[in-house]
Amino acid sequence: MHNFKTLGYDPAQIDVVVISHGDWDHLGGLWTFLDANSNLEVYLPTSLSRHLKDEVVATGASCISVAEDFVSICSGVVLSGEMKGP
Repeated sequence: MHNFKTLGYDPAQIDVVVISHGDWDHLGGLWTFLDANSNLEVYLPTSLSRHLKDEVVATGASCISVAEDFVSICSGVVLSGEMKGP
């Protein structure tokens, strides 16, 4: 949230969050962000736990699981599937 404020962004302007893989350093700021704006879609790898996905949904956000297939998230932006490996 510090970076949002420093860069002059309002979290309410964001409507999509993409988490590429399940390392906790990629999820660390998600909960604070969802406290500021949960009116959005959160794309999460299918391999993440159901519990974590349920926690995202409990904030009011929509949770979309991303597996191996390509997923279009908006015009001109496509996810290529879950990242794997180190």
